[in-house]
Amino acid sequence: MALKMFLAGRAQITTLAKTHALSPLLEAVVSGDTSVESMNGET
Repeated sequence: MALKMFLAGRAQITTLAKTHALSPLLEAVVSGDTSVESMNGET
């Protein structure tokens, strides 16, 4: 099952302070790292 999103439109309506511009990227990296660790059986 494919998940399709219109990211350009979503990005235009999302407001984010300049001081927190990289927060979503950091959250995605940490979430991805956690997922990989849980798949490998690490804690």
